[in-house]
This record gives sequence, C-alpha cells and structure tokens, in this order.
Amino acid sequence: MTNNSLIVIYILAGISIGFILASIVFYKLILIKYNKDELTGLLYYSSFRKIVSEKSKNRSKNILLIIDIDNFKQYNQYSYLNGDAAIVFFSNCLIEATNKNYICGRYRIGDEFGIIIPSNNTKEIKIFISKLQEKLIVNSKLAKNKYYQSISFSYGFEILSNKLWVADIGREAEEMLRNNKSIKLLKNFKEIDIEERNDIKDKNNNDIYNILNHCCPEK
Repeated sequence: MTNNSLIVIYILAGISIGFILASIVFYKLILIKYNKDELTGLLYYSSFRKIVSEKSKNRSKNILLIIDIDNFKQYNQYSYLNGDAAIVFFSNCLIEATNKNYICGRYRIGDEFGIIIPSNNTKEIKIFISKLQEKLIVNSKLAKNKYYQSISFSYGFEILSNKLWVADIGREAEEMLRNNKSIKLLKNFKEIDIEERNDIKDKNNNDIYNILNHCCPEK
C-alpha cells in the first residue's frame, strides 16, 4: 500500500469520525430543543416528570419543590401576551436563583414550576426561596414594569421516595401548595373591605366567597 493510499484512508477515516461526532452533537441539540419549553427555556412538564419519576426510584434523596404564581389570572386579564411575559420574567428569575445542580421545569400547564433539589435538607428550600424572592425584587425594579412588582408565589414540597404508584409522586407537594395558597387567600381576605369582597364574589365561585366570608366576617 502506497503512502498516498494511506493518506486517503486517514482522511476518509477523519471525515467519518468528524461526521459521527457532529451527528452526536446534533442529536443532543435536538433533544435539548424538544425537551425544553420555547417560551421559558425550562424543561417541558413531560420531560421534567420523567426525571422526577427516575429520581424517586433512586436511593439518593431529592426534594421536589412546586411553585405557583399567585393570582396569575390578573396578568392574563390584561392580555395573554402580558401573562406570557409574566411567566418569562418569573422563569428568568427562577433560573438565576437556582444552583447548577438543580433541575427546573414547567409543572403541568400554566403558571406552575417544578424544581428538583439534590438534597434531603429542607433548609435548602428556605435558602432557594429567599434567593428567588430577592431576584424578583431586584429584577422587577430593573424591568420598570408595575405588573412584575406585584408578582408573588406559593410553594409546596416533598422529599422524593419510591412510591407504589407513579401518580402519587408529587401529591404531598401539591397538597402543601394548595394549603399555602388557601392560607394566603384567607389572610388577604381579612384585610379587604366590602366592595373588594363583592368584586371577589363576582369573579369567583360563590361557594368559595361564602366559605371565606364565614371564616373571616366583615369588620
């Protein structure tokens, strides 16, 4: 075999290896693209849920944190574009507040988000929540948007463990989230006057209004 033949073989081999490596990189980019939500850059719920399920089977402890933007309807009432902008703003704050080893994604649809914290120490949650609140305050001032300045959130969490039924994963966190939102609603309801209460009655289910009014009689 001549030297020229060897050179040709080496060149062809190099091209083949380069093509394979490029294909692998392209495949990974495709996976990233289709596993992430275009609006926020976070994992789709289906992708995030799959990771949560896998983490729950591992012996290593992980915390599932679920976050929900409070009173999100008020942003959509102005316009759906404004609602999307609020979600993007909140997502950016969320990304800035997370550590590199955290995993973030959309949770279900709408204004819920999920975070996997690789720890079983609940103090990590307090640290993260403080960071997120700080980012919301700082970034809302920089954005100079009055709608962002009123953004608040509620959350719930659970330490992931192997469940008998996959559907049970996240149930504790979701229940805690609902309870925390109810507590906030009750607290806010105590402070408002009769006109504002009637406004809530007009916009929400009358049964909810009656329960809240019974728990927190008008001053």
